[in-house]
Amino acid sequence: MTRTITATVESRKIVNDQVVIDWDDDKYGEPTEENVLKALKDLQVDFADVIDTDDSIEEYLSVSNIEEDED
Repeated sequence: MTRTITATVESRKIVNDQVVIDWDDDKYGEPTEENVLKALKDLQVDFADVIDTDDSIEEYLSVSNIEEDED
């Protein structure tokens, strides 16, 4: 027997974005990996453009609110 259900699924995703950032050397220093990560974590820079996004599920954490769909 096959049936259709709905459920709320909490998962952890890995998202890889290739982005364009307006970088200010005077404010953030050289665009090294360390400086870019620091600026992003401190919410100091915004993306000017997102060129490409790829995401995948890393891990399913929980499932709740399971209901059977009625046909």
